Amino acid sequence: MGDRQGFTTSINYPQAHAVMQRHGQLFAMEKRLPELYHAPGYAGVIGLVLGVLPDATREALFAEAPTPPEGFGTDYLLLGLNVVVVWVAALQTWRLGTRLFDPMVGGLAALALLISAPVWTHAVAVDGTPWAMVLLLGLFQMLVWADGEEPSSRRGWIAWTEAGALVGVLFLTDYPWGTLLAVGHAMWRRSWVGLSLAIVVAGLVVTPWMVRNIGLTGSPVALAAQDLALRIDDPTADPEVWRTTLSPALPPVSLNKRGNKTLTTLQETLGHQLWSGGGLVLTAFFVTGWIYRFRKEGTNRLRTVFAIALAVMVLANGLMNSEEGERSPTVVVAH
Repeated sequence: MGDRQGFTTSINYPQAHAVMQRHGQLFAMEKRLPELYHAPGYAGVIGLVLGVLPDATREALFAEAPTPPEGFGTDYLLLGLNVVVVWVAALQTWRLGTRLFDPMVGGLAALALLISAPVWTHAVAVDGTPWAMVLLLGLFQMLVWADGEEPSSRRGWIAWTEAGALVGVLFLTDYPWGTLLAVGHAMWRRSWVGLSLAIVVAGLVVTPWMVRNIGLTGSPVALAAQDLALRIDDPTADPEVWRTTLSPALPPVSLNKRGNKTLTTLQETLGHQLWSGGGLVLTAFFVTGWIYRFRKEGTNRLRTVFAIALAVMVLANGLMNSEEGERSPTVVVAH
């Protein structure tokens, strides 16, 4: 994307050729293929950063093969980008906490994010977790704004429009997280105008990408749809094995395997991920906080929406992810 070649890849999987050929899309083996296995959101951010660099500077980042453990220049560029985005997420956390409670709460929440070991682990891994955090925090900020406005007012329209746009971008960042959080909040508030705006705007954001995928593979999410049936290290459903097959047929969905994968995700989430890296204190505060009722009704509503969002994202990630994805909903949402 940085070289303005679109969302393409030089890795030519036989399965991708077979699927596109079945849908009348023929590509030469020596040419770059459209990327069909991943959502484009985080890659688009990286491509934008590389694309704004002068051509000579961008080429210099890849000019010399590094000697391990050194990395390419782009590795350090991505690391710097993720560090900046973590600080943006901390600022958003402070603003959100200040708006819901007071500056002290906002400052403590931002500090908790900045000293969270899992957050920095994912930032150093440059896997896009900070980017997903920024999007989700932005969505909650829009919901806080929308909660205090009449949906039919100009400010209400703007808040719900931006919330819908963020829902769409979240879907394009990681398909399992394309859960319509804003829609749930709108239905709770019986804000049918806000509900309609969120759905329409989210649809406008994701439609071009889905049309592109349907034209290439017949599926709105292209070959990422098969993640529902795949799981790493499963002899009959290993993602790498299916990508190297010459058959256009997608793997069959086994309800037993999906159930086992989802239960395993729940076990890991409840038994380890929510409590690791400082999450013990944060989760304990959140759980015990349900004993109390906040003065602002909007804060109570958003607390419940947050809890439901976390549960839905964990379930969606367990059900629809082949376990190749590195972004964890507990880090993005809870930490």
